[in-house]
This record gives sequence, structure tokens and C-alpha cells, in this order.
Amino acid sequence: ADNGSGISPETLPHIFEPFFTTKAAIGGTGLGLAAVHGLVTAMDGRINVTSSPGMGTSFEVYFPHSSLPPTPTSQFLVAPHV
Repeated sequence: ADNGSGISPETLPHIFEPFFTTKAAIGGTGLGLAAVHGLVTAMDGRINVTSSPGMGTSFEVYFPHSSLPPTPTSQFLVAPHV
């Protein structure tokens, strides 16, 4: 959540679309939220967005419960060799 400028009601329905950006003039690609949305929904999760212009935006991310044991982070990240 933030207390920034918020997202307009006209823009809000488009924020998860690939390549949609309001920052084209300063180099936005529009891939960040689309990538997050893809990962979250691939895990059967959901994202709730609440925003008011001039008041900020809040993202709530929900994932389903899993009874599987956690996967160690080391399985995904390789320690760099010096």
C-alpha cells in the first residue's frame, strides 16, 4: 500500500494488461504488474486492488493454503562463486 497519487477509475481495469503503462514517457514497459498477475493466478491466487485518486493504492495478494512442505530458497537461487 502507498499514499501516492492513486490510479484513476478509467485506468484501473487495464493495470494487469501486458505492455499497458502510464509511464511510457519515462521508460515504463508495462510488464511488471502483468508478470505478477500471471504468477499469482498460475498458483490459483488472487489480487485485490483498491485505489483512490489522490489517496494511494493498496494491493492484497491471496494464495490458497497448501499442505506441502515449503521449498528451500536455495533450490531456486544459486550462490555465486567468487
